[in-house]
Amino acid sequence: MPKASLVEAVYRKLLKEASINVTGLAAVQTSDTGIKKEAVIYDIATLEEMLDQIFEGDENIALGAVRGIIRIRRPSNPCDGAWEVVLSAGPGIGKLVYGAAYAMSPSGKLIPDRMSVSVDAERGWKRAQGERTSKELDFLYPPHKTPEKEDDCRRHNEPDREFLDRAYVAQGWETGMFKSLLNAHDEMVRRNGLSPGEELSIFDTLKDHVIEFFHSSYPE
Repeated sequence: MPKASLVEAVYRKLLKEASINVTGLAAVQTSDTGIKKEAVIYDIATLEEMLDQIFEGDENIALGAVRGIIRIRRPSNPCDGAWEVVLSAGPGIGKLVYGAAYAMSPSGKLIPDRMSVSVDAERGWKRAQGERTSKELDFLYPPHKTPEKEDDCRRHNEPDREFLDRAYVAQGWETGMFKSLLNAHDEMVRRNGLSPGEELSIFDTLKDHVIEFFHSSYPE
């Protein structure tokens, strides 16, 4: 089997094992800096139906196309090289949303928010402890659990929530999955003949709805 075909076969197998369905979805990476990365996942067909209205100034309509958002940042402590998940939402596609986060993390590692974790996110991290390779994070100050400083991190350090004090590792399928979502966005742009300025308008419109989508997904 040719190398390219073998890679594709392995990728399909990994997606199947991860139970990820990306059909009809695309992603835009709305922030990519040295300290923060963010992506918005949207429904392609829904967005395409809205393009004329968006370009006519009715940008709020684009909220209806958003399906998920994820934001990660580099923590202020070493934390085993993992990046911190600080904002996530994606009803029904949580595994896909977190897959995008693992793909964006430079180390392929993630840790929960070091300040607070929602009930829904906490359930996800608890499942991750049984499904993913992970490493316990050490205390910032003595007494330390390990001599190296690389795993020192701010800890929640609460009984029965030890899964929040671990760095979790990507499983291997995440990068290919995220790339397919990004490629789907590029194809949407080509198919609709969007100019660079029009694509930027879509980019900005989706980015503007990140917080609104988060709160609509998890109302207080």
